[in-house]
Amino acid sequence: MCPFNGNIPQPNDLLNASQADLLSNYVGLKTAIDINHYTFGDLDEGMHKWVSYPVDVVPRNEPPLAGEIITKCSTSRFTNRPELAYQSPAIASNRPLSERIDVAGNYQTGWATLSGKRLIIKWGLSEGLGGLTTFRFPEGPGTPPFVNPPYTMQIVTLCPPGFATNIFARLVAIVDANTFSVMCTQRTTNNNAIVPFFWLAIGTV
Repeated sequence: MCPFNGNIPQPNDLLNASQADLLSNYVGLKTAIDINHYTFGDLDEGMHKWVSYPVDVVPRNEPPLAGEIITKCSTSRFTNRPELAYQSPAIASNRPLSERIDVAGNYQTGWATLSGKRLIIKWGLSEGLGGLTTFRFPEGPGTPPFVNPPYTMQIVTLCPPGFATNIFARLVAIVDANTFSVMCTQRTTNNNAIVPFFWLAIGTV
């Protein structure tokens, strides 16, 4: 980008002496305006193509004005990546919008925030060894915990090759913000059985 010279033209400058500086300023202005925007002359000139944010290593918590929403980019303490966040007059701190942890093609464990009231969806693959078993929701340095018991949860029995199809896992209770209990039996009897199952839960962080 060309450096902008704010001191031209001077009252005593001759036109032929200031033309190069003026041209340099116009080139610099166009270059600056074109960043993340459609260029002059395009049908959508003046509109954003996208928005780039500087990353706040330490999130700033400027109080927004009434009727104002601040969007920013902050490094998440859970993902350790730059994430899009927002703040409104009713919210005292950043609310991340784009946090998620999963591995491409890995359906077994992960989580993603769903914005708004800091909704979070967690999912995983577990295995009950028979009867009533209590499981813990994943949490730790890279996974935020639920702050309250999840709003809802689903359990789906998995029947991989080599497993008998007469197996069934059913949710018994969301015990608290940290645990849930599952009953694993045969499908047609109450006999205990080893049952792998997928689970999915939605709550808040």
